[in-house]
Amino acid sequence: MISVARFIEYLACLAFAVITYKTFKFYLDRGKEASLVIKDVLNINVLISFIFIIAYLLTYFNIERLETSSLLYNASPYSDPTIRLRGFYVEGGPLGLLYCFLFILTFWLQGKRWFYQAIFFTVILMAKSKAGLVGVIAWLAYKFYRRFHNTVWLKPIIILLIVPVFIVAFTKIAQEYIYLLSNVDKILPNRLTDTNFVMGRIAAVFIAPNMFFDNTLFGIGLGNYALLRNNPEYLGMWPTVKLWDAPGLGVFISLLVDHGIIGFLLFCSLLYSIYKSYATASKQLILLFILISMLGVQLHFLYIWFLIGMALAFPAKKSKAVNE
Repeated sequence: MISVARFIEYLACLAFAVITYKTFKFYLDRGKEASLVIKDVLNINVLISFIFIIAYLLTYFNIERLETSSLLYNASPYSDPTIRLRGFYVEGGPLGLLYCFLFILTFWLQGKRWFYQAIFFTVILMAKSKAGLVGVIAWLAYKFYRRFHNTVWLKPIIILLIVPVFIVAFTKIAQEYIYLLSNVDKILPNRLTDTNFVMGRIAAVFIAPNMFFDNTLFGIGLGNYALLRNNPEYLGMWPTVKLWDAPGLGVFISLLVDHGIIGFLLFCSLLYSIYKSYATASKQLILLFILISMLGVQLHFLYIWFLIGMALAFPAKKSKAVNE
């Protein structure tokens, strides 16, 4: 049933990409700017963001109880309470990635973007999303590089400045994951019933490679991670769980696990063909798709297909409707 449901989700994603493509194509063919569509999308999400921010502030100042909130949760059940915004997701990480996507999408707007960026970045901070922060920093570094990349003598200097800063920022933001992964054998016996630890990314770092090496060419099948996760051949030291689990390691790792090397190469070939055949704007959209995918977004997350539909809408070799 999970595989059937996942297949239907993928069909919905493809349909959404087509709708996005048709919408942008309609505007572009009539000489209108793509930023008009993007602005409408961002305005809707700004309104939703205000609801999230108000809910967070009401809880932070003890006007509302954290225990009864459907939009926030306690991210530190074993220590002092830590308020974390999750929106309509199960935890804050996916929400932060969504708002990382929205933050970066503002770079395709004409004119001032600071209002949108301030709102979306605030939500990322309230979600305490490490992946969301890394995504924002990576895109800002990329845009900084793009601004000066045509200056030959300045290019190596920029790279020498950006790379160490990004590594330090990434290490600082991801230090909790680094600590957990390096001490998992000591931590696991005390947190066998903690679903935040024994499910998701941390466990998948150990379980997913076992699945891949056992099914290298064709993978374990579409959406089958949750079904096979409790197999003793893959579990290793990890406990079985009754809840539905997802690896949370991003599009490309999920492709390798679900569809093996063949499925992975086919999908990468599709992205590469779009990147090579379409306009500069489309290339940047594909780069954004890759960045978000590497940070933990799953392929069945609807919003990343907005990028595919938008990328396909721009004509090859030119793009007059989007900022560089």
